[in-house]
Amino acid sequence: MRPRTGATLYKVIETSLCDMYGDSGGAMFTGAIALGITSGGNYVDEPCGDTDAQPDRVTDYQPVQGVLNTHNLAVY
Repeated sequence: MRPRTGATLYKVIETSLCDMYGDSGGAMFTGAIALGITSGGNYVDEPCGDTDAQPDRVTDYQPVQGVLNTHNLAVY
């Protein structure tokens, strides 16, 4: 399970997908629509299992729209 550090994350997308070291900055998609940018997770130094989603894993994604808004960007 994810270690408890007392930190609270707000406005992130939390999944049970597997991420590894080096995945930060990668995209989270649904079809052709980008939803988020990989920003961290637990167990990043352990191999992924036989399935994509694993209940003991946590991967956090920064929502794309928030990043675009912060930097005054748009996608066309």
